[in-house]
Amino acid sequence: MTGAGGDGVTKTNAGEKATLGKRRLPLSVNYHINTHCNFACKFCFATFEDSKAELGGCMLKEQQQLAILDALVAAGAEKITFVGGEPTLIPWLPKLVERAKKSGVTTMIVTNGFRLEGELFEALAPNLDWIAFSVDSADVAINRASGRAAKKGGGVLPAAEMVRRAAIARNRGIRIKLNTVVHQLNCKEDMSDFVAAMKPERWKLFQVLPVKGQNDGSVESLLIERSQFDAYVERHRHVEACGVEVVPECNDAMRGSYAMVDPAGRFFDNTEGGHTYSKPILEVGVEAAFKEVSFDAQKFEARGALYDWANDGDSERSPLIAISGVSGAGKDSAGQILSEELGYVRVAIADPLKELVGVLFGLTEEQLWGAQRNEVVEELGRSPRKLYQELGSFCREIDPNVWLRIALRRIRELIGEGQRVVCTDVRTHEEFEALQAEGASVWHITRRGAGAPEELSADATEREAQELARREVGVVIDNDGTLEELREKVLNAARSISPASAAIGT
Repeated sequence: MTGAGGDGVTKTNAGEKATLGKRRLPLSVNYHINTHCNFACKFCFATFEDSKAELGGCMLKEQQQLAILDALVAAGAEKITFVGGEPTLIPWLPKLVERAKKSGVTTMIVTNGFRLEGELFEALAPNLDWIAFSVDSADVAINRASGRAAKKGGGVLPAAEMVRRAAIARNRGIRIKLNTVVHQLNCKEDMSDFVAAMKPERWKLFQVLPVKGQNDGSVESLLIERSQFDAYVERHRHVEACGVEVVPECNDAMRGSYAMVDPAGRFFDNTEGGHTYSKPILEVGVEAAFKEVSFDAQKFEARGALYDWANDGDSERSPLIAISGVSGAGKDSAGQILSEELGYVRVAIADPLKELVGVLFGLTEEQLWGAQRNEVVEELGRSPRKLYQELGSFCREIDPNVWLRIALRRIRELIGEGQRVVCTDVRTHEEFEALQAEGASVWHITRRGAGAPEELSADATEREAQELARREVGVVIDNDGTLEELREKVLNAARSISPASAAIGT
């Protein structure tokens, strides 16, 4: 089993709460589609040995699973989380996800990530809203000791590889969640650096849960006290400053607070410490089957199940944005917003040049990148910006593409790692065309009165930067308001499903 599953409802209103109160199906359902897993976690609370006896195997047939999925959607489910076992072992998982997505529901899988690459990932990505990666430790040895490793060969995905796979998924517009089971072997570990690199929107922390008939006989040595779990949670609260929502669930919170379907197509609950099953959904229907299990709507809400899970068209977001505009228009501010709010990595064509000027002439950060870049350095008789222009022009006489080539190499490396990139200083026609050829969504930012100081405005790159305003771009942003107004325009443009002809604030 790869994690404790998915979460609650997307929006809360009086009608939805009333529905929960009547013991109807909640809007979020976890569908455990198979019993088998490629890992051997000692704490797994859903081994489903009892379901195997009912099934006579490890899963229902494809058409039966599709029928159950259709029945859940018809009964009002608005989010389906596909769980296992390990769901990526099911050959027709992409068909299930596609069927759910086309039915209008939010889709999620909970996975150890081991098989989430290549053709399988490409088949899933167009219809997948969320991936919940199950990672208990950044330490390979701890994962092996707990059984969070491949049954064949003991393979474990290194932390860096898990981060890379999450980045690739995020680059495709898939939202990321992290599931961590806190147990005796990892309860003292500091996961802060890993979580900061993984960048999940939500981090679910589960106190290792003993379940009769599922993990008894193997989980006992991994159990921890509530105080140990609480200490782990509080020790990691600071990651919320990085935009990660920490969602802890102790043992009591996990019991009876999920709507779950087992691999045999039955609802089940864990309220009494083991699994209690309903009659099969395909025999009696969703409503009748769900009435046969326990579900606590108050616990459902109390464990943080109410959140906005909708995918807002993020899959259409460009992995590469290139911003043009004259000096002072707000290119760097827009890049910073994209970086801080949406996880873009900033690349500037001129950064290597500025770094070189700093090394050669001993300039400060403020002189290189801050307000002092236009102020004359007395001993040099020119401003840092003038030095950029002169040294940059000299180097381009030797190699016209030297700065652009360095930037493109860095951009390709980052995108190859699954990152989104924003290039914040497109200033020439050649740079514009090269970045367009890389598939960039090119933006242009305007601001009244912006431009280089008069003595610097005659430089060739400054003139070209002005000329770029006449070229056709994907997004035009008028930056004549406040920083907060710029932020709103930038985020609206980045999240636009069809940004090819957007004009923001003009």
